[in-house]
Amino acid sequence: MADWDGSDLKRVGAAEELDLSSRRADGSLRAPVTMWVVRAGDHLYVRSVKGTAGPWYRGVQSRRQGRIQVGGVERDVAFGVAPARAYIDELMPHILDGSIRPGRVFDRTLPLEDIAEGYQAMNDRTSLKVAIRP
Repeated sequence: MADWDGSDLKRVGAAEELDLSSRRADGSLRAPVTMWVVRAGDHLYVRSVKGTAGPWYRGVQSRRQGRIQVGGVERDVAFGVAPARAYIDELMPHILDGSIRPGRVFDRTLPLEDIAEGYQAMNDRTSLKVAIRP
């Protein structure tokens, strides 16, 4: 994969969503899927809404290559598994101060005292992810 120039990375990082196509074993691209995207430094992160059981996630496991399209940028990319827990301490302050917008990954925000309600909503599948604010 070629190096990105700063303006392309900035445009992709400013988006909340992008279109992502994974590459089949024969090299052709699958139909694009709209994914949430977050930029942290020089890395872009997307999340499979249905986790490892999601069709997109399963499809990308064989080649770990594909293409993204957003904001006039179209680039070939490589996929890897992000150790998400390793980034919590680094990224959470940026999410809380608004310098990183996690997009629609969080579909509900509750105060800290209502944390039990947030967990119940995720368990009941009435919310995908609940952001808890101090």
